[in-house]
Amino acid sequence: MKCEWVKENVLLYVYNELADDARYELEQHLARCADCAAELKTTRKFHAMLSELPVEEPSPNLVAASRMRLQEGLETAVTLLQRKRSC
Repeated sequence: MKCEWVKENVLLYVYNELADDARYELEQHLARCADCAAELKTTRKFHAMLSELPVEEPSPNLVAASRMRLQEGLETAVTLLQRKRSC
């Protein structure tokens, strides 16, 4: 495993979003790579600092508008897929 891959995926590791096999590989790499272990420590510290900040809830208008845009986008994507399949 390369350090570059570890640094690209360390945040997924912190959020427990890596598949079990990738998590195991990353942990094995961390055990023998001081630079990547330091990267993990820094990422965890940053995550802890962010976790202490208050979470601001979006306004109801923003949520409604976002849902409408998402629905429109999904409908457009379905229509395009259906057209593509019929060709």
